[in-house]
Amino acid sequence: SKGPVNVAADPAWQVVPIDVRSRVPVIEVKLQGARARSESVRLLVDSGAPAYAYMNPDLTRRIAVPTRNYLTRGRSFNGPYERVTARLAAFSLGGFEFPALVMHFDRTAFKDLGRAVGLIGNGVLRNFDLIFDYRAGTLAMRRNAHFDANSKADRRGIDMQPLPLGAS
Repeated sequence: SKGPVNVAADPAWQVVPIDVRSRVPVIEVKLQGARARSESVRLLVDSGAPAYAYMNPDLTRRIAVPTRNYLTRGRSFNGPYERVTARLAAFSLGGFEFPALVMHFDRTAFKDLGRAVGLIGNGVLRNFDLIFDYRAGTLAMRRNAHFDANSKADRRGIDMQPLPLGAS
């Protein structure tokens, strides 16, 4: 074992503030939409969410759903959803840039997130080694060996759904 990581002494680590209330971390990111319109927004950090990022565009002031997009309808554990998937012009998190990040714009599942307008999922988080310091209210992050700023959109048209109990 190497011992504890000293993120302050290693320039590869970026330390950003997180707001932790109700045991849910929220982080500020910068989004850039069409026509170079940008906005700083707060997103929940959800390492269990499989996609790159989700956002309710009704909860932002300057970021609209891009015109080049595709619609997905389906049913999840929370019921039916309708989601538009598109690429943002830019997504910045703790000094790390993701050009043309895939963003899911969802008005049905992300209505009331309190202090956030959406969430960051594992599609983004898997690019980093992460250290959550809840007591200090910080998230330390550095690129890992698998870092890839490109995001791939899932356009297979297949949506796997759980079967109700007793289905055959």
